[in-house]
Amino acid sequence: MEDNSCPQLSLEQNWYVAYTYGRHEKYLAQQCGQRGIITFLPLYAVQRQWKQRRAEVLLPLFPSYVFIRIALAERFRVLALPGIVSLVSFKGLPAVVPETQIEALRKAVALGRAEPCAYLQSGKRVRVMAGPLVGLEGIVQEVKSNLRVIVSFDWMSRSVSISLGATELEVLQ
Repeated sequence: MEDNSCPQLSLEQNWYVAYTYGRHEKYLAQQCGQRGIITFLPLYAVQRQWKQRRAEVLLPLFPSYVFIRIALAERFRVLALPGIVSLVSFKGLPAVVPETQIEALRKAVALGRAEPCAYLQSGKRVRVMAGPLVGLEGIVQEVKSNLRVIVSFDWMSRSVSISLGATELEVLQ
């Protein structure tokens, strides 16, 4: 008896994440649309200024990524499109994005409440970018509803734990 439950041959349509070449997100979404492939490219508005001209531009919320809805069996059709590098995969299989996360993201984008933010994890080195502690560097202590950063004053051999918003920090390499 044959096992047809192999996820690689699935005909069920799911959301996947396509990794694109830099600045190819809109192009890939357009290419997919021309071929009847459903995509979701979350964009956010930002003000940019060039010399004496100011304009609002729409940028990808996740640079180099486009969400695509396909059956896994169709993945080679997508991988052949210009602008795509690969599908985001874990353990050799393309990662499925839950429909609920796509819908929540759609709502946030539609309401204009989505903008990019650094991915913060405990132990990451960061620099304070706003407020009275601007310029100080520290280490993220915990990431929950309350983000705390440990800032060390080497000249005093003392550290302080402060509460900051993620938008006030820049991740250091």
